Amino acid sequence: NYGKVLKLLQSAARHEEGNSLSSARADYQEAVRLDPESEEARAGLARVTGLIASRQFDELMSGGITALHAHDYGRARQLLLKARSIKPDSPEVNDALSQADSALKMTRIAELQNEAAAAERSEDWNGALAAYQSALSLDGSIQFALQGKERALKRKEMEESIKSYLAQPGQLETDGSLNRAMALLGEARQMEPRGPRLSSLITELDTLVTSARTTVPVIIESDGLTEVAVYKVGKLGRFHNKELSLRPGTYTVTGARSGYKD
Repeated sequence: NYGKVLKLLQSAARHEEGNSLSSARADYQEAVRLDPESEEARAGLARVTGLIASRQFDELMSGGITALHAHDYGRARQLLLKARSIKPDSPEVNDALSQADSALKMTRIAELQNEAAAAERSEDWNGALAAYQSALSLDGSIQFALQGKERALKRKEMEESIKSYLAQPGQLETDGSLNRAMALLGEARQMEPRGPRLSSLITELDTLVTSARTTVPVIIESDGLTEVAVYKVGKLGRFHNKELSLRPGTYTVTGARSGYKD
């Protein structure tokens, strides 16, 4: 074994001198296997292993920095993380990684800003809101995302409120609901810029509100002996013929007379 170990050490030394570090490491590893007590073999293996790691680190750092300068931040981060696994405490690699992470974040924020802008143009307020919230999860102080989130929420709520009235026009039969719808209409008209969808909703609501505010002549005929009352209007008393101007809606008319059921 001694002769074999000696030959392996001599071969390893030649490979090391010729900068063939992988071959040198293989020879040192075999020498250590054959003679675990050999100080020369163990020292050589440790030395060559360190040189290989140092070379790998330099190559990874060089590739990472090159990718960073080429704005290929994903690859830069990948290479730099491998370099950090070799030298975790290296200020050089940690600084470069910080640059790559910051650049990746800014790139992603710019992408989200473009996504949000495209969603707003198509009046996709849920999509815009999601993009703004994603941007804020990366940096909660971004002004365009803070302002955009508020704008998207307002537009989303505006559309939902208008659609609620359009889906249930009967809501406008009460004065309070009609007044709220008119206020909503005024607020919607002030919104700028307005896309075609919101403009269409405004037109529909305007038509509905106008109809709800336009009174309709209603003639009620009676026998002159019955006390007539109209819920939401009041008591009309006895008459043969009476004309009322009523807003569109559902009304209940009752008649009361002594000796008869109401």
